[in-house]
Amino acid sequence: MLRHHDHRQPYSPDRNGLKFYVPGGEISKADEAGILAALRDEVVPDSATTMSDEFALVVERYFKRYAGLLPKGALKGLRIGVFEHSSVARDVLGQIMRQAGAEVVSPGRTEEFVAVDTEAFGDAVLGPLRGWIASEKLDAIVSSDGDGDRPLLMDGKGEFVRGDVLGLLAAQLLGARTVVTPVTSNSALERTGFFETVLRTKVGSPYVIETMETADDGVVGFEANGGTFVGDGIVVDGLVLAPLPTRDAVLPLLCALGIAARRGVGVDAIVAELPLQYALADRLQDVAADRSGPFLRRLGEDKAFAEAFLRRMGLRACPRLMACSFARCRGIWCISGRRGMRRSCGVMSRGARPKWRGNCWPGACGRRRSRFGRA
Repeated sequence: MLRHHDHRQPYSPDRNGLKFYVPGGEISKADEAGILAALRDEVVPDSATTMSDEFALVVERYFKRYAGLLPKGALKGLRIGVFEHSSVARDVLGQIMRQAGAEVVSPGRTEEFVAVDTEAFGDAVLGPLRGWIASEKLDAIVSSDGDGDRPLLMDGKGEFVRGDVLGLLAAQLLGARTVVTPVTSNSALERTGFFETVLRTKVGSPYVIETMETADDGVVGFEANGGTFVGDGIVVDGLVLAPLPTRDAVLPLLCALGIAARRGVGVDAIVAELPLQYALADRLQDVAADRSGPFLRRLGEDKAFAEAFLRRMGLRACPRLMACSFARCRGIWCISGRRGMRRSCGVMSRGARPKWRGNCWPGACGRRRSRFGRA
């Protein structure tokens, strides 16, 4: 199976792509290698194929998957807005919220295509949401991107909740022992102490899936955009959640609201308690690939160019690490990397700008460990 990959630029040939699936989920890096090895410059003849529409069956199965995740009526008393733009998840998302006991309001439903980037919080498309919080007296607004694999959550104070925070909260509610996520996710994941092991990967869902396959039971993965993967061994209050090794937007939304409702507080309150580091992401739009491609390649391959470019912004280029570990012990956070005999160590204090003290800076004490893959 394949699907359109980048809905944000639906008609831009240099930014569109296809995502391939096998019955068990997204293809892996090994699958990618096999596909590339099998490529031939030959014309492939058409073959007779019988098509069937199983959309209704898929929606039914998806609804049943999460119908018992939260206790019956867990979201009772919450007034949740579902931003029903042109997302494939909009109807089932409202159904699942109602099943969990929430009162669902549907502001802004549209039948026309709307390109929503859930990570571009300053996008004009998302501008009206804050007004809906006040006018509709909402406790939160939920939605997803067009193909339903990146969550969007605005809390009752009108603030967007970052995707990596939603992934963290999902892993907490699911009782994950191991969490897999790219290096771009917030480092609060390690500092919470919620998880036995945190495995960091390169950016990209295939890397997350590949690493999840090597982990023990009780594994949850997510990307910085909040798309959440479920691995083996996840059981919540007796409910066995079958593995789903592809990004899912509904699960992290349901988990975040479930935690807040269980504690009788707003989403903003549970987020405020997390030891989050300041994070900011933005984008440059309408940059042609024939210009961005050479620039990015040079940035990665030309060390002198990269250092000069970053120096203009007050930044320093980091050495390429072959491996990295991130651990807490004796009151410090330690990040160590190796290339031959080279080592560096650094740690981060909670809620403060990092300050080097020799090779370290102060942090919290504990013994959780995180391992980073090849950088």
